Amino acid sequence: PRRMRTLVACGYVRQQPNRRYALGPRLIRLGESASRLLGTWARPYLARLVEGTGETANMALLDGDEVVYVAQVPSKHSMRMFTEVGRRVLPHSTG
Repeated sequence: PRRMRTLVACGYVRQQPNRRYALGPRLIRLGESASRLLGTWARPYLARLVEGTGETANMALLDGDEVVYVAQVPSKHSMRMFTEVGRRVLPHSTG
């Protein structure tokens, strides 16, 4: 209980009216920052893939039973794969 109060006070967790806990705004920002850093690191490698294949390159991570896209470099083709960074899909629907 004391740890949760500390997390609430720091903004990492918030307590809902039903007394359950949910992610707080600081924890969400922390996750977004980590995702941006990973995407920034991956972009040069994805760009080389696009250059070599001519196709869109994505980086995604398995998170539990879902895949979450963390970076993308689109191809120059007008017909190309499109997804949003941050989007979650089931593993069987991606390559």
